[in-house]
Amino acid sequence: MNNTILKSTFLFTNPSFLDWISRTLDISWTLDIYNWSNSPDEADCKAIYSDFSAVWDDIRNSMETIWAAK
Repeated sequence: MNNTILKSTFLFTNPSFLDWISRTLDISWTLDIYNWSNSPDEADCKAIYSDFSAVWDDIRNSMETIWAAK
């Protein structure tokens, strides 16, 4: 899997400033775009992978902080 889904917000796209302005003016919500998966199972796998990656990043950062303090 690629590194673009390692955030807990991988389902949503990251809009630019112009996207933000246009979404503010979009009354019918036609500009909302979400990242999608081919199947529910693929979406679950991406979510689980993302969650475990986030937990591992937290553990690794904590370990590095403890080791740096010694």
